[in-house]
Amino acid sequence: RASIPASYIEEESLRLQVYKKIAGILSEEDSRDVAEELRDRFGELPNEAEDLIKIAEIRAHAERIGASNISSKDRRILIRFKDAAKLHPYAVVMTSAEFGADLSITSGKRTFIELKTKSPSDPGRLLELMRALIRTPEDEGAAAS
Repeated sequence: RASIPASYIEEESLRLQVYKKIAGILSEEDSRDVAEELRDRFGELPNEAEDLIKIAEIRAHAERIGASNISSKDRRILIRFKDAAKLHPYAVVMTSAEFGADLSITSGKRTFIELKTKSPSDPGRLLELMRALIRTPEDEGAAAS
C-alpha cells in the first residue's frame, strides 16, 4: 500500500508536509528530487513511500496525456481516455515498439491502452509505460546530447 509509514517519519506534521511535497510531483525529475531529499533526511525509502512517489508521477503523466481512468484486472492495466488522447505520434510508435505484444493501443471514438503485466499492483511497470507515452522526438534528441 502506497503511504509514508509512521515508522519512517514519526512526526505527523512532518509526514503531512512530505505528503504535500509528493502530491506536487509533476515529472520524473520531481520524483527523483523528492526521493533523494527523503533519503537524505530520513534514510532509505520504504517500499510504501517509493510506491507513493511512483503513483504521484503516474497521476501527473496521466493528466498530461489526457487519461481519464486507469484500472487493473487479471494482470492487465487499462488506460482510458475520455476525449481525444494527447499522445504524440512518436510516443505511440516508440512505446509500441518498446512494449511489443504486451501493449495494445485502440483508438476510435475513444482511445484505450492495455498493458499486460505480471503484477498489476506494482506501479513500476505502469510508470515505465507512462514515461514512454509522454516522450517526444525533442526529448530523445536532448537525451542524446
